[in-house]
Amino acid sequence: MGDFVYSCILQQDKNVLTIRSSAKSNAEWISLGGLIIPFIALSFSGYKLPHYIFPVFPFACVIIASWLMQYAASLPRWLEWLQLSIIHILLFASGLVLFGVFPGVNYWLPFIGIILYALMWWWRVNATDAIDKWILPSLTGVLIFQLTLGLVFYPQLLSYQSTSQAGRYIEQQDLQNVYWYRKYGFALDYYSGRVIPEATDTSLDTLSSGSIIFVTPDDLPDMPPHKIIKEFDDFKVTKLNATFLKPGRRGEKVKKMYLVRVE
Repeated sequence: MGDFVYSCILQQDKNVLTIRSSAKSNAEWISLGGLIIPFIALSFSGYKLPHYIFPVFPFACVIIASWLMQYAASLPRWLEWLQLSIIHILLFASGLVLFGVFPGVNYWLPFIGIILYALMWWWRVNATDAIDKWILPSLTGVLIFQLTLGLVFYPQLLSYQSTSQAGRYIEQQDLQNVYWYRKYGFALDYYSGRVIPEATDTSLDTLSSGSIIFVTPDDLPDMPPHKIIKEFDDFKVTKLNATFLKPGRRGEKVKKMYLVRVE
């Protein structure tokens, strides 16, 4: 993908630098500058987290679209097969999520996928415009995949992030005097809408009755007299692995976290 964008940029540079007899140029100055200037600035930045580059993606898309509008009718046949291969890989991944990783979560999405897939082939057969013949199938594949991620995969995956689930529960139940002990995540503060303080080894015995503690199973024996009020599944969702993705073996990787109330 990066090489493709780079080749489109080179072609756009050529268009921008070409001296035209017409007074009006079709070259995309704004998109080209919007991509290259922030990219150079970010390259010299001391912080290079992956998501920092996201704002330049729309400019890259405009450049690719401009290139596609010029050359759609003359693109080679092998690129068409590559496009169809990628689309079907996305569809296969969507089916794997719907029927293998998180089966039975959403029953109507597969029917929408089938309808969109049929429309994709209808477009390919009936489209007279070369640009539509390239864009609409890709749009269909991406749309099905993104619907699967947004409506099934990510919501189900985040249900195993104990800190976000505990934070939501704390906010919904309006729990007060809440602490965490030895395990913390920023999602706990974010979803609870507050900054939750730490309960240290020295402060445990001084907590008042009714205080709430977010605690691991291993640390439950160290707690003062308490009652478990809520149990949460716990998995580090940024470290997906094949075992977790198999429903029958997911329990091997999922641990527990608890909210307990001091008696």
